[in-house]
Amino acid sequence: MNDRKILILGSDQAVLFPLAGGLRRAGWLVLSAHDAETAMSVARKQRPAAVVIDSQLADGADVEALTRLRAAISTTLIPAVCIVPTNAGAREKFAAAGAQEFIEPPGDPSAIDAALRRQLGRSDSILQVPPAALGGQRRAEELSRSQLLDSPRNEWLDRLTVLTAKLLRAPTALVSVVDAERQFFKSQTGLPEPFATERQTPLSHSFCQWVVGSREELVVSDAREHPVLRTNGAVRDLNVIAYAGVPFSLARGAETLGSFCILDTQPRIWAESELATLRSLSLIVQSYVATGSTHEERSAKIEAVASGIGAAVRLLQAVHDPHRREFAALVENQSQHLVRLLP
Repeated sequence: MNDRKILILGSDQAVLFPLAGGLRRAGWLVLSAHDAETAMSVARKQRPAAVVIDSQLADGADVEALTRLRAAISTTLIPAVCIVPTNAGAREKFAAAGAQEFIEPPGDPSAIDAALRRQLGRSDSILQVPPAALGGQRRAEELSRSQLLDSPRNEWLDRLTVLTAKLLRAPTALVSVVDAERQFFKSQTGLPEPFATERQTPLSHSFCQWVVGSREELVVSDAREHPVLRTNGAVRDLNVIAYAGVPFSLARGAETLGSFCILDTQPRIWAESELATLRSLSLIVQSYVATGSTHEERSAKIEAVASGIGAAVRLLQAVHDPHRREFAALVENQSQHLVRLLP
């Protein structure tokens, strides 16, 4: 029945009631939501075949809802039909957020029914996070304030990526910063050339953009079988098959700036213990990003745990598998210490 299930997002009952009735008579199973948060919750749990968005929600919540729908890899392929007046400015906002088709208000049920059928018959997919999710003014300001883009490599972050790759037995680890057009590698180990030297790729080759867009972790066992990622250029050109990434930001509740992630060139089911270790190590990245806007400010605070990181790296290089549990405990201890350093 999911192929007949649709979600209508709107707040004007005088519009939504007859619209829902008309669509039910056309054979659709109608769900409803009145704000962006509820719409995302329903979309994740119910996985409707399509979404209809009325552009009358207050404070831009309609565009926000569509942006969030498109920015989450679990819901990005759900088609959206938007009830928007013929106004270039309004429609441009919805188009930037990932709208696929527009209907004139108040939204004739027969016209929406036809639009839904057209969208469900499409074979193309949305393969990148929409510009509205990555290029907003607030996020651009925070990226600028962070001074991470196009900045030099950092010794302690480079130690961390090497440490992470060795501990989790993955060929590649990255600290990736994402803007509206590309991903930049503040630190990396294991990338092939020319990407290792260039330290960036376009978004066509980015899994990290989905971590940033959704502000959530992303775990992928085999990208070749993933409906969104299987045509991503990273699969073809970087041989990225498995991926696990954790978001980081300037501060708690701030815009997500990038992803701390591990990659593998083979299919892989990530163990929960591995993901827990990645999350713990990500606190080091979070601490580095959040402690200031200059190299000196960041280095001063990072050095508070640098000795622990260095010891962990030396331990990993020196020990065999039976000692990995001791090593993991050391990393966990150092990572938890960072919590007290975060602003």
